[in-house]
Amino acid sequence: GKVSLPHSPPATAPATQVAASQEAATQVAAVNTEDRDLFSQFTVSGNLALYPQPKGWIKTSLSGMELVALKGEARKVAYDLSGGTADIDIDASFPGNGAADIWIHPVLDDPAIADSSDKFNHVFGTPLDVAMGLLEDVSGQISLPLHVPVEQGHLDKGAVVSSAVGSFGVVLAKAVASAPIKVMKGVGSALGIDFGGGKEAPVPPTTIAFAPGDATVVAVDRDAIQKLIERTLTDQSSQIVIRQELSAADAQRETIRANPPPDQIAALAGQWRLRKMKLLKARAVVDGQARAQLASGQPAGLAIERLRAIDRDVAHAENALDELYNLLRPGADRAAPRRTRLACLSLAQARLDAVRQTILDLAGRDLTPDRIRVIGAQYNPTGDQTTGGNVVAASSKK
Repeated sequence: GKVSLPHSPPATAPATQVAASQEAATQVAAVNTEDRDLFSQFTVSGNLALYPQPKGWIKTSLSGMELVALKGEARKVAYDLSGGTADIDIDASFPGNGAADIWIHPVLDDPAIADSSDKFNHVFGTPLDVAMGLLEDVSGQISLPLHVPVEQGHLDKGAVVSSAVGSFGVVLAKAVASAPIKVMKGVGSALGIDFGGGKEAPVPPTTIAFAPGDATVVAVDRDAIQKLIERTLTDQSSQIVIRQELSAADAQRETIRANPPPDQIAALAGQWRLRKMKLLKARAVVDGQARAQLASGQPAGLAIERLRAIDRDVAHAENALDELYNLLRPGADRAAPRRTRLACLSLAQARLDAVRQTILDLAGRDLTPDRIRVIGAQYNPTGDQTTGGNVVAASSKK
């Protein structure tokens, strides 16, 4: 059933308007809350025999869990939890000898948590919101997989702690490695300085413009890229640095692509089912040819390669169907912002790849791939709703 949760984003009143009575406070709370599902879906599947020892497997999945529902528990330890969702997958296998192997994979999506007592800062030397920002990946998620081994019915706490420390260490190591880049990029954005290439570019950068939602490099941009290559080739100690800039129009276009309405999802699913059926029919024909050639001692290499290609296409169709059906699951609308971010990141990476390949094609053997540095795709839509994003390429010292 639905539970009473703060609006998303939560509405907060100024401190001067705090209710003076319990009745007034109740009224304010009622205004700032709404009835929502606590989570989108909870599923359990498996195949398990209990006698003489548990043997088999169990898969458990909790999706779209509202973190704000834990606001009261968070306050008990001096943290303010005001938003975000969590997806938790648990895979447990039981070999039949009394042991168990459990993998827990929680993923936090845009968690909004604050440290009201500032104790996190005192312990770790950095504010909690800064640490959370460093731990997030480019799609706004924090993933911390955990391995829980159970031997003969006894839980090895040391192994669990070691797994937790190791998992956190991997995420923290990546965060620390990218922290200087994130900090410098933030400072650079505020001051209008680009730190992408590490040093000031000796020549003005080249901007490759794209239509909203498109990743095609047009002829006029190829001419500009050619001039950039010629300038770079005059100095063997220089390299080409490319980075992307998404626009609001890109984000708007990818929102539509990543979150189609149910009728379009059904139509797309029908097309993919039809494609899969055709592939399976073609596979049966090619499989028969391959078997006949092998049985008669004839070379079957070409038929086997065609069979592998068809299998890859079938797998692609099945993945597409899974993605489409996931959009129809209960609570799938909550993940719409995440899907939009991932679609925008995919578009940004496609543009970077297109520009990099164009540079290599135009330069030929004169410019080696190691002299092209690509700044990773970031979700940073800016600008208006009419123009697409850009890829900025500049020549700079290594």
